[in-house]
Amino acid sequence: MKRAAFALGLLLVVVVALPARAADKEFDSLVNALRHHYSLPRPEYPLRGVFMGPMMALARHSGGARKTEVEVATFENIQPGRFEPTDFENTVNRSLPANWRPFVRVFSRKDHEITLVYMDTASTSQRMRLFVVTAEDNELTLVRVRVPDDQTMAWVDNPTHMAKQQTK
Repeated sequence: MKRAAFALGLLLVVVVALPARAADKEFDSLVNALRHHYSLPRPEYPLRGVFMGPMMALARHSGGARKTEVEVATFENIQPGRFEPTDFENTVNRSLPANWRPFVRVFSRKDHEITLVYMDTASTSQRMRLFVVTAEDNELTLVRVRVPDDQTMAWVDNPTHMAKQQTK
């Protein structure tokens, strides 16, 4: 009986998590493009662990369109000085579909940091979709965020109030 319950639970987790993985094709494509272009080791996915992956999938399905979704990948212990800003930006631009447009670009020569933010201009899902790609001396982090439009406007209208709400 315990084995049957465990198998049923495992099947439920897999069925719930599969649609979430299919939706992350753009994210995985960008991760793989950067990984191969720079010959990087496999990334870590902090929100896809044995426990967190199914929990994030369940949260995504239970909240519907009202929930903010986040996907994160990190590459660590990279050889310093690996990312030249122009090459890095061009690689990201080529790796994303045309609907992803540059939104914010920050290059710090002093700190050897690059931050690129892209916005999905073709999204019709009532959500603002963003990619944030940050490269430092020995670390690369990619974040994809989907935020419901009403929450985005609430942040724009009253950032202090929204920040206080997030810390409660």
